[in-house]
Amino acid sequence: MKSDTGIELELELQLLLEILIDTMRAYMKAFEVDDSNLSISDNMQRQYKAFKKITVYYIDEKNEVISWAVFEFDWENYKVRCSSDDSEILKKRHEIQLQTPAKILEGATIEIQSKVKKLKSERNFKMLKVVYTYTDEVWNDKKLLAKIRSEAGLVPFDKKTLKVSKKLKGYKESINSSLTENTMSIDFFV
Repeated sequence: MKSDTGIELELELQLLLEILIDTMRAYMKAFEVDDSNLSISDNMQRQYKAFKKITVYYIDEKNEVISWAVFEFDWENYKVRCSSDDSEILKKRHEIQLQTPAKILEGATIEIQSKVKKLKSERNFKMLKVVYTYTDEVWNDKKLLAKIRSEAGLVPFDKKTLKVSKKLKGYKESINSSLTENTMSIDFFV
């Protein structure tokens, strides 16, 4: 039987997990990630804390990366960090200190949606590639890894296959082989 403290801690972690997943869903939706990828992310993170990073690549008509967004998960502290090639998308505003978390999220997602729509129209967007990077715990547990791959329908992906548009100067050097990054992906076309 668990002590009261153990039950409280378990409930607190469950609540943090739900807040993290709901927040990431809102941000990923703002970046126009499709519902099937949102479901994969939600389910695999909720059940297994499966991914340490989810990367969204925006691909143009030449099959070149024209933009990206990264969601990195810190499972020890139940935090997530978002980054993008366009710092304006995730800019910090002075007035956020006076807002509730719900208002901050709403304002941020509206801003992101606007920037993503503009980027897609200006850069001849064709498709999104969503790439999942497993946590070390999942990657090292081959049974769990196989189960997650099967449940999520993920296949191995090598980032070396990505061509980077000249519109993203200096980005090409940061794309590494997925074999060292425990990476899987799903593509979807518009």
